[in-house]
Amino acid sequence: MSFEDAVATGSTKVGTDATGKMTHSYRSDVNEFFPDAQDLDTVLRTAVGALSPVVKIERGFAIVRTDAEPSAPDFSDAATRERVFAHMARVERGTIERFLEEEAHTFSTRAKQGGFTAAAQSLNLDVHTSRSFPINFGNVDVLPALPRQSDPPLARIAYDEKFFSTAFALLPGQVSDPLILDSSVVLLQLHEEKSVDESVLATTGDSYAHHVRTWYPGYPLALLNTAKMPWAQESVVDTILAHPSFKDTFDNIFRR
Repeated sequence: MSFEDAVATGSTKVGTDATGKMTHSYRSDVNEFFPDAQDLDTVLRTAVGALSPVVKIERGFAIVRTDAEPSAPDFSDAATRERVFAHMARVERGTIERFLEEEAHTFSTRAKQGGFTAAAQSLNLDVHTSRSFPINFGNVDVLPALPRQSDPPLARIAYDEKFFSTAFALLPGQVSDPLILDSSVVLLQLHEEKSVDESVLATTGDSYAHHVRTWYPGYPLALLNTAKMPWAQESVVDTILAHPSFKDTFDNIFRR
């Protein structure tokens, strides 16, 4: 029986077309198709025209025939580059981050020596100036909002403690070390420091007071760990629980 006859009569055709040829034959596809490292190595070493021994695949087992030598990728082709990048972004994100961090360190060194704008020009990079914003950890609604829409690289800084501690510790002209923000690596420089407008302070105070006044003594204690309370109420609860005069006698009372 020929290989083609065996495919036609006995193959389940998992991952192949009607002739037994793999439907996805990039190296990354081959790696995933043969989960066992030793079996993968066996397949890759199979000579053109030869058959492999039985190897494990994602769902079952297979015998592989190599029909041609692997072809080198054409990196001048945009589709190839996009596929490689998509694969790396999915399973080799750390490699991309390390590369960008190294590039960012180069930029940081040049910026500290010759200025932020000059360093950006030397590396063909754009300098983006964000709008001003306060320290608003969690992007709570009683404080001015973070620049999530206007500045895409800063879209997910709301709970990034390292970002806030780095950004708001910068001195005028100082350049930060590289920061990984989601899918971006950024370097920061303080552009301008502004005082908070008095009207903003007044509005913030009024909003905070309003949220605190909505608290009522009968609030079920069981909900403190499960319900999402307004930020102002959470801060009141945290302040009370952290106070040195507070004593936790729950167990003693509960066991009575």
